[in-house]
Amino acid sequence: MQVNELITALINAESNKEPINFIKDKFDLSEGEYYDIQKELVKQKEAKFNSSVAVYKISMTSSETQAIANTHEPAYGTFLAYQIQKETEEINLTDLLDPLLEPEIVFQLNEDLSSDADYQEVIEKSTIYLGAEIPDSRYSNWFPNFSLTDLICDNAFSGRLILSEDSFAAEEVAFEEIDMQLYHNNKLIEEGASKNVLGNPINSIIWLNNKHISQGYGHLTKGLKISSGTLSAPVRLQPGEYKIVFSGLGTMKLNCL
Repeated sequence: MQVNELITALINAESNKEPINFIKDKFDLSEGEYYDIQKELVKQKEAKFNSSVAVYKISMTSSETQAIANTHEPAYGTFLAYQIQKETEEINLTDLLDPLLEPEIVFQLNEDLSSDADYQEVIEKSTIYLGAEIPDSRYSNWFPNFSLTDLICDNAFSGRLILSEDSFAAEEVAFEEIDMQLYHNNKLIEEGASKNVLGNPINSIIWLNNKHISQGYGHLTKGLKISSGTLSAPVRLQPGEYKIVFSGLGTMKLNCL
């Protein structure tokens, strides 16, 4: 399989709702080359779906998820505008292939980050949203069987991102102390905490800023939104109502059809 064939296959899988097999054994490239494939995939999806990049997403922010892909750091991808929804909008499962659900904290940068941005700088320059990421993949039987190659080339399994109506100044948020409870049809199904995201979600933003700089893209800029990583293990997304309680911040409700 050639790179152009892979990109076409991934786009067709999303459009036709027909997943493809993993590609981890078909390419022997560097991490940088995998990100080049991701970049070209996103470029072609922008044209195909008449949409533009709206949010960055950070994956594998715990040692457990990194172990799945045999890596020691996170990876990133992007959401296009058509993949972003508000929590008041229904989630149509027929638009997806094999979705999961991950509660997250989403940052919006109100100013450019410097090249050596630290904890305090991120706080001073950010607004926070509650988020529910819906990872989805164009591969068959993808979770938890994927490799780092599969993940990066498939744009870090971006599916949908649901954002809260309310936002918060980052200075108001105790990032080290957020606990989370996830309910499905009023039954508690998962719990988590902000410490599961690289010890603190702000560390994810710093990691992405440094990663971007190391790849030659420069520091993160004003206006970007970044989904920082899941507070808990992912769960399979099913029809019904989900409630996500973020201690000290509020509650999101999602309706899946």
